[in-house]
Amino acid sequence: SGTWSAAGSRWPPATDRPIVQGDVVAVDVIGARAGYGFDVNRVLIAPPLGTEHRDLLETVVTATERAVAACVAGATVDDVVRAASRVTAASRFADDAGPMAGHGIGLETVELPYLRAGDHTPLEPGMALCVEPGIFVPGWAGAAVEQEVIIRADGPPEVITPTPTRFW
Repeated sequence: SGTWSAAGSRWPPATDRPIVQGDVVAVDVIGARAGYGFDVNRVLIAPPLGTEHRDLLETVVTATERAVAACVAGATVDDVVRAASRVTAASRFADDAGPMAGHGIGLETVELPYLRAGDHTPLEPGMALCVEPGIFVPGWAGAAVEQEVIIRADGPPEVITPTPTRFW
């Protein structure tokens, strides 16, 4: 929570720092069911929600939505990352976008491909990805909203994350 949220979704994994009004609170639920990993990152805010935090959170959700929409068979990892980057680059948080926009998931929680710029791995039907472009402003706050998707043979991906993306 708070400035620790700028460190990313899992590091540090937890602190004894009390949550205070206006904090961004990162919640990353990771585990396995029937031998397959799951990974769902969401962001909460300890009211009140200020304009700057709303801008951060809405930018992250929009970047995630655009990246998810780019997850179609035949596209590349780079196409997905660029879809998210177009959103973050046009925001006031352009310099604070995280270097990775997600990862594959399956038998392990984090698998290849890593969603990074310049990776031309093609997306194939049946691939499972965690799409989570984030923004991490040192000393202030950070956020990523993660969607798990399955690449389909035709059309948009199947989003298998059953939780809302906005908790503010």
